[in-house]
This record gives sequence, C-alpha cells and structure tokens, in this order.
Amino acid sequence: MLIQETTAPTANNSSEVQNQETIDRAKRLSEFNSCFGVDQDNLFYLVTEQMDMLTGEIRKGYYQNAEQRVANLASLLWAMHNRLPKDFFEDVELLTDDILLNTKSA
Repeated sequence: MLIQETTAPTANNSSEVQNQETIDRAKRLSEFNSCFGVDQDNLFYLVTEQMDMLTGEIRKGYYQNAEQRVANLASLLWAMHNRLPKDFFEDVELLTDDILLNTKSA
C-alpha cells in the first residue's frame, strides 16, 4: 500500500482531485465486511462486486453507469442497514451526490 501511495500521480486540476475523492469514498465504503455475519456471505459478495464495479466505472469516468451501481447498492444495503456503521449512509449519500454532480457536468 505504501508503494502505491508514494508512486501515485499527483492530481493537477480540480476535476482530478474530485475524481480521486470520489474513488477514495467508494473504497472507504467497500471496507465494511466486519459488520456481516457468516450467514450473509452471499449478500456481502454481491455488495463487494457492486462496489468493485462502481470504483472501476468512476475511475473510467462512466458516471451514468456508476449512478446505476449506486442504485443497486442502495437496494442491497437497505437489506442489511441495521448491521452497518452509523455514518455509512451519510458516506453513501455524499458518494451519490458526487456521482450526480459528475454526471451533470460530463
């Protein structure tokens, strides 16, 4: 991880900075596997798969596709909302706002 952080290209403009913040937020949201029990492995797999796709589409700039991924995630996350950290949905809302902003400006 340290190597990736030290060799990553520096963002030169506000668009790149905003994209990186959105990617970072998506990565943060994908690291919540400790909240699930063994009986929810399949659901966790589906969420992880959607988060990976979401992060990839944000990196590529496919914000309309990312918007659909967020909608898919919302359905999955609602099914397990009582096991998520309390600030999780706030981060999801911020991520959705970032994606919608980028969709409108693209």
